[in-house]
Amino acid sequence: RDNNVYTGTVAGGASLWDLSSQVTKWSVNMGDSVTQVQVSGDTVYCGTGEGLVRGVDTRSGAAVCEWSGHKSAVLDLALTDTMAVTTSDDGTARVWDLRV
Repeated sequence: RDNNVYTGTVAGGASLWDLSSQVTKWSVNMGDSVTQVQVSGDTVYCGTGEGLVRGVDTRSGAAVCEWSGHKSAVLDLALTDTMAVTTSDDGTARVWDLRV
């Protein structure tokens, strides 16, 4: 993992890059701009411009979870071992259980 970096784009792409070869290992379309990217274990969590948090398997890029609750863009995303906390442009904060 030390040679990997995860990126998100305003165009809605999320990618895993291998820094040693400078090649993408996978890339997925999140449907809307990616505003935040955080990794926990084998999942990369992406906050989106449409107010969703989407989880993607770090090994394959396959979707593993999706949470909705914000009415506007996710502005920040923080992780603990078991929880995610998001804030949004709609003025709300949400707490999500990563074990669900």
